[in-house]
Amino acid sequence: MRFKDLLPEFYGEVERLFLKLGRDDLMGQLSELEIVGRCGCGDSFCSTFYVKGGREINVVEKNVVGSCHKECIELEAERGTIIVDIDNFGCIVGFEVLDREDVEYELVKIKFDLG
Repeated sequence: MRFKDLLPEFYGEVERLFLKLGRDDLMGQLSELEIVGRCGCGDSFCSTFYVKGGREINVVEKNVVGSCHKECIELEAERGTIIVDIDNFGCIVGFEVLDREDVEYELVKIKFDLG
């Protein structure tokens, strides 16, 4: 489930916001991202989702170093809140999306295995 195909308007917004920040490193990952799950908190305002595929990590990185959370980047969205979660390898791993009914409407159509 590609991010750009499932949420094309939101994808375009994120792309523009990365461009505005000058984050070419993150923009380069966007087209390859696959949505793999979403937050299970159940809050009506939460449309947080998780992704993979922005950059493949090698065997040593995966098995020796290990992936962990490193950075959160808040984007200056015109509505709602968008925070991009980045791991220690510079890979986008999730989008914390709050108060965005448009994103929630599309995500609710997708059946995720949350558990």
